[in-house]
Amino acid sequence: MALPPLSIRGDLGVVSTAGARYAPALLKTFAAMGPQGAFGATKLLRPFSDIVDSLGLKDPFVRNWVDLLAFLLAGVKSNGILSAEMIYMFAEWYKPGCVLEYPMHGSGAIVEALIRGIQKFNGRISLRSHVESIVVENGRAIGVRLRSGQGTREDLGIHHIVVNDWNRGVDADQNVVLISVPSVLSPDLAPPGKHILHAYTPGTEPFELWEGLDRRSDEYKRLKAERAEVMWKAVERALGPGFDREKCEVKMVGTPLTHQRFLRRNRGTYGPAIQAGKDTFPGHTTPIPQLYCCGDSTFPGIGVPAVAASGAIVANSLVSVSQHSQLLDAIGI
Repeated sequence: MALPPLSIRGDLGVVSTAGARYAPALLKTFAAMGPQGAFGATKLLRPFSDIVDSLGLKDPFVRNWVDLLAFLLAGVKSNGILSAEMIYMFAEWYKPGCVLEYPMHGSGAIVEALIRGIQKFNGRISLRSHVESIVVENGRAIGVRLRSGQGTREDLGIHHIVVNDWNRGVDADQNVVLISVPSVLSPDLAPPGKHILHAYTPGTEPFELWEGLDRRSDEYKRLKAERAEVMWKAVERALGPGFDREKCEVKMVGTPLTHQRFLRRNRGTYGPAIQAGKDTFPGHTTPIPQLYCCGDSTFPGIGVPAVAASGAIVANSLVSVSQHSQLLDAIGI
């Protein structure tokens, strides 16, 4: 908590922007923790289940609840998530007056803000563009080559989570369904008097069921309708009898093959489920000078906030330490 993620960069300049700049806050934190806490700081890089076990927590529901929180945060249960990630979340969650924040106009508004920032400084963005190769000159990367709803009740909440069977575990296939109705807070996302709804299973659909299927075949269409039923039932359960799936004017059902085709994801995944204590994210640097990688396969993880943070870390690494420090001053951290 004493070291803001935006102070991190991908080179040795991190000693200045993070280490030196926040040394007093870090020392104060370690002093408050005492010797036992300070020497136990390495546990932050261990699975959160180690801490849960050390507390002797045995209540099945509470352990399932902790697993669910970890799973929603990182796509793995408490035995696979870094303790640092869960501790950071709990620390934020239990601050006085804490609320679950939602970006007005949806997560797309965050993306649009990032795009405006890039374009403001003459950056160029190419969407729906296949990268054929990376252009390298004199051992340095210089660029890339491209291959050219209905109305419902008034108290409808924006977020809903349906767990069908706690005993199966939150990472079991078709067991957890997440539902979001962003038009509750941003009515302009849907036509007047209507809602837009997104339901999905969080990265638990077995790819083996879909591998090799022809997306135009009747077999694929039947399987898609069959596997989507769990989401329709979850929506009906969460929204109540006022919801009628037959009144939905636009229905779009995606599968791992949909992710694979349109999002160019390996095996249709949401992102890499890297197990804490077993492996680490590869980071942003590459063997080629000036070629950096960002996104959910690098660091710190999956989801729009994590991907935005990875882009910030790469951007920090491209400017001088003094410019980075000026930015930290400007945003007040």
